[in-house]
Amino acid sequence: KYLPFLFDEIEKAHHDVFMLTGIVVFIVILLVGGIILLNTQSSSGYKPRKEFLKELADFWEGELKPLGTQEESFRVDFNFEGRKFIFEDVEEKGFKDKINKAYLKFAIPTDFDLTFTQKEQKSVQMKTLIVSDIQDEAVKEGIKINVPEELKDFHVHTNNPKLSNKIFENVKVRRILDRLKNRDARGYPSIPLRILSGVIILEFYAEGSIKPRLHDLYRNVSALEHHLKVLVDLAKTLESFS
Repeated sequence: KYLPFLFDEIEKAHHDVFMLTGIVVFIVILLVGGIILLNTQSSSGYKPRKEFLKELADFWEGELKPLGTQEESFRVDFNFEGRKFIFEDVEEKGFKDKINKAYLKFAIPTDFDLTFTQKEQKSVQMKTLIVSDIQDEAVKEGIKINVPEELKDFHVHTNNPKLSNKIFENVKVRRILDRLKNRDARGYPSIPLRILSGVIILEFYAEGSIKPRLHDLYRNVSALEHHLKVLVDLAKTLESFS
């Protein structure tokens, strides 16, 4: 008469062990999943935008503040090698979603303009500058811009062709521009650097593989140092010709 009772107890024990095993397996899966998620976020450099900007400001001992009246747009003012830099993080409205753009800016005492557009384009309208007007200045002066081989895929626009030609004769500048060149998925060339009214502007891209990538700064804010040194080298060359 004890056999049915014994079988019931064994069956109940098996059931309890099965339930306990299932709970343990579930907990292990959650823990492993959490670790993978944290590692993925860490390796991808993901972090909230404002957290990144605060980290960048703290690392470079700068000041984080709103960018004028633009909502959700910020700037970090800081010094590097005795020179004043600005890192701007701008949020703009795209076709569907908001677009995040970032710029490293550095002003030198000149009104020099230098921009690059792909040869397929006739003219480009910019917020503070009409490129076609700059090109006319070179035509009025009757001075040909000697575009180096490294920039053969671009139209060069400037308000000072004499200074531009001097710059293009400098090997270091040509190498800087050559390393900055990009091509998108369609093969169109671009250069993320431009100079407007003496302000050297380097754009960082939030998406894709086009360099320099904002993603790299999210992973390591100290990576900005390389770009700072590039702009300082470029500024020193410009200043030497002034």
